[in-house]
Amino acid sequence: MGELFKQYIDISNIIVAFLITTMLFYIIFIVKTRKFEGKIGQIKLYGIFSGMEDAESIMFAFVIMQFVTVICGTISKINDIRVYIIILVVTSLAYALYDFKKFILEIVSLILELTALYLNMNLYKYRLEVENLPYIRSIQYVLITFIILYAIYLLLVHIEGIVKKNKNVRRNRAGEKR
Repeated sequence: MGELFKQYIDISNIIVAFLITTMLFYIIFIVKTRKFEGKIGQIKLYGIFSGMEDAESIMFAFVIMQFVTVICGTISKINDIRVYIIILVVTSLAYALYDFKKFILEIVSLILELTALYLNMNLYKYRLEVENLPYIRSIQYVLITFIILYAIYLLLVHIEGIVKKNKNVRRNRAGEKR
C-alpha cells in the first residue's frame, strides 16, 4: 500500500503541472482571441485551433501531457522514473500512430528523452549518495537545459504536425494562394 501511495504522489505532481499548463494555455487563448478583429496575427492564432476534430484535440492534449511530463521528470528530484516512462511511452506511441509518417522519428525521440531522464536521475543519485562535486552539478545543469530545450522543440514540432494535418488550415492556405 505504501508503494502505491508513493507512485500516486509521483504522478500527482504531473497531474497538477498538466492542469496548470492547460489552464495557462486556455487563459492565453482567451486573452488573445477576446478582442478578435480579424487582423492577420489574430487570424493565424485563432485559425490554428479552429475546426479541430476530436482526434486532433486529443493529440494536442497528449502533446501537452508529454511536454509537462518531461519537464516534471527533469526538474523534480526523482529516484524512480517508471511512472514517467509509462506516460511518455503512451503519449509518444499515440502521436506516432496519429502521424505514422514520423513513426521512426518519434521512437528515436522517445529513446533520447528516456535516456536523458535516466542520466539525469543517475546524476542526481550520484550527487546524493557519493559526492556532490561542482563539475557533476554543472554536467547535470547542462543536461537539464538540454532536456528542457529538446522538450520545447518537440512540443513545437508536434503542434506543427497537428496543425498541418488539420483540414481547415490546409483549405484556408489553399484559398490564400489564389
